[in-house]
Amino acid sequence: MSGAEIAGLVLGTAGLVPIFREGFRLVQSYRQRRRARLLGFMTPGTTALENETRNGETMIANRYEGFYAAYGDDFARGDGISRDSLEDLIIQLQHGLILELQRTQDGAKINGLSRVVTVTITSRVGTLSALSELAQRLAATMPIESISLARPGQYDPFNLQRLTISRATPSEISDSQAVSLETLTLKRNPPRELQTGD
Repeated sequence: MSGAEIAGLVLGTAGLVPIFREGFRLVQSYRQRRRARLLGFMTPGTTALENETRNGETMIANRYEGFYAAYGDDFARGDGISRDSLEDLIIQLQHGLILELQRTQDGAKINGLSRVVTVTITSRVGTLSALSELAQRLAATMPIESISLARPGQYDPFNLQRLTISRATPSEISDSQAVSLETLTLKRNPPRELQTGD
């Protein structure tokens, strides 16, 4: 398995973004042929299909780029779950959209236009979901210090300077009985003092 598997499945020559791009091109070509024959070029179904293929291409590319910026090469490599999901979506989109639109190159009409639109929407949503789920799995495996939950200048509850654990009441604990954990710092400023309304 190569190091850029998810990148290939999403952006590669036979990836999802190029399939959506090709679908958009084929829908435009279909509409132009129908327009030339005066067979009704502004049908709502072909307009919806044209919009869905264009939106699918841009939304998937943007989502991929955003997650790649956040998770880097680990995201580009992906995992078995994401690869399987994206491969299934590629097959579904190639059969449900591209083959149907290529068949129309000989002058045939799109059979089951609503089904083709549904396949396009389902593939877009499935791809966005697969990419989001991969990002969630990657985020769950990242060390805590690399996750920033607080914006700069806000209180960060994960910035613990010292944590002492005991099961006795404070009056029962001597200094030698207290169990303290190592100091945890997460590359943040120390917590600010809480200000009262005085």
